[in-house]
Amino acid sequence: MKIFEVLVLLISIFLIIRTRFGKSMSRGAIIALTLLALLSAALHLSINGYRWQMIPAYGLTLYGIFRMLRQRRQAGPSFGSTKPRPVKRAIMTALLAVLVIVAAALPTLLPVFGFDPPTGPYAVGTVEYAMVDPNRQETYTEDPNDHREVLVQIWYPADPAKPLSGKAPYVKNVPVIATEVKTKLQIPKFLFQYLELVKTNAYPNVALASKQPSYPLILFSHGLPGARFSNTFQFEELASQGFIVASIEHTYNALATVLPDGKFVTIASLPGMTDIDAWDNLISDIWVKDSTFVLDKLEELNGKDSNNLFSGKIDLDHVGMFGHSFGGANAAQVLYTDPRFKAAINMDGTMFGNTHKAEGTGKPFMLMDTKPFVMETDPVAPTESQLQELSMTRKQFDRMSIELPMRMKEALSPGAYELTLQRTRHMSFSDYYFWSPALPIMEKMPLSPRRAHKVINAYTVAFFQKYLQGIDSPLLNENQSADYPEAALKRY
Repeated sequence: MKIFEVLVLLISIFLIIRTRFGKSMSRGAIIALTLLALLSAALHLSINGYRWQMIPAYGLTLYGIFRMLRQRRQAGPSFGSTKPRPVKRAIMTALLAVLVIVAAALPTLLPVFGFDPPTGPYAVGTVEYAMVDPNRQETYTEDPNDHREVLVQIWYPADPAKPLSGKAPYVKNVPVIATEVKTKLQIPKFLFQYLELVKTNAYPNVALASKQPSYPLILFSHGLPGARFSNTFQFEELASQGFIVASIEHTYNALATVLPDGKFVTIASLPGMTDIDAWDNLISDIWVKDSTFVLDKLEELNGKDSNNLFSGKIDLDHVGMFGHSFGGANAAQVLYTDPRFKAAINMDGTMFGNTHKAEGTGKPFMLMDTKPFVMETDPVAPTESQLQELSMTRKQFDRMSIELPMRMKEALSPGAYELTLQRTRHMSFSDYYFWSPALPIMEKMPLSPRRAHKVINAYTVAFFQKYLQGIDSPLLNENQSADYPEAALKRY
């Protein structure tokens, strides 16, 4: 909760307790408390912004003011000290207690969260581009004139000495997204509106830092489904350390996309869980092509940028990629298939895709996972009845239990890294757990999301600094770091 949200809630609770169980107050005390309550509410609305989660707290504040004024008007014993019927008094007290709990729970469970400040020497800028590939038809629609279009958000180093104002929002077009999600998925749109108030540490469209002639480039792919903003905690840290980071939103495979013409696109139908061929094709035929196309466009942008931000500023000799979950598989595939990519990180992703080599990627590669990868040479085969219960054929089981692990074993060839984060879950590699403190509790995640992010950022920066900036890090030479005991690093 934000500081003024807490203040509004505390004042409202104080007013309820004071007027419910205390004596009537003097005229001066009532005026002072009323002004304090209204001032705290005004500061909250002007600084933090209105959100529906605070409605119970607003109601408690107004009720407390009303009770104070009513007490003052009464003659004789104060309203708070009269003796109404015990049953009525108990019911009113219980209702108020429930309202107080609800008033505290709603803004706590759906918080206007913030990101830790990035630790690098640069400030962070951000800008968005819509990129249309004229050579690819959009396969998710039947319109022959509909070409593949992706949104790309870029985070980059900015000069901290220059005046910066107006931090970028975490999610853009929240009203449109919320309305469309309600229409298409029957999810109440008010559940998403608080995200409109979340701000990042980045500043939109500010000038690129001039300290270096150019900066290494890193592309990112989100999970499935995901969004271009889903790993803001990493984007900002990498940009502050001197990297240009371009996050791709894979249209029709993202949570919700609002294209520049106002068209809303949500996630399309997906293959069955056991259809490995379809998952492989989705990566190789769409996601890898999205990535190589975006790099093509960034090469053009480096030649001439209409926004005058990146012309000549992108170091195209040092390009990397990382991704989470399905996006992690994509990062590994571009490392296999596109020689322009020099290093990649797969964050807890299965190795889908059509290109795999027994000798590995031949380039710097890191797998981040929640438990160490172990190749089972002889998996226990289920019976036919068990396969039927799983809706799986014998061939599908063999591919999932033998072929997919073999692909990972190949990728973890000599020279590759495996970083295992203890006491974390799959979604620890994203911003997801910030959306509500209930989420890590529900998934029984012992390590706090912010601590997990700190560890992930440390190793992500160290990896890309080594292989894209030529800066060696002792962190990559240790199996267990004293600073990050939650992480175990293995070098193959």
